[in-house]
Amino acid sequence: MNQKYNGWTNYETWLISIWYTDFIDEARQAWAQAPALAGPAQRLESAIDKLADIIKDVVLEMNPVIDNGLFLYLLITGLDNINWRELAEHEILNSIPEEQRT
Repeated sequence: MNQKYNGWTNYETWLISIWYTDFIDEARQAWAQAPALAGPAQRLESAIDKLADIIKDVVLEMNPVIDNGLFLYLLITGLDNINWRELAEHEILNSIPEEQRT
């Protein structure tokens, strides 16, 4: 059951946005590395995909649960609910000046 939470896809996505919001350098790097495929929209999509993977990897590397069991599965379930692309899009749109996105 996913419901919007404070303007985000859900509570889990909002929670990550509160704790991990300093991906400015990574957002700029993802944008710089994104090919200007057929235009700005495709470049933005490519940068969002790359940054979403970076954010997800950073968060997953912090996994404190070592043993298989209930808490690991609860953690995995919560992580599966996170909208990584929404977080990445938010970071890029806040890190790249609008005139550079066109």
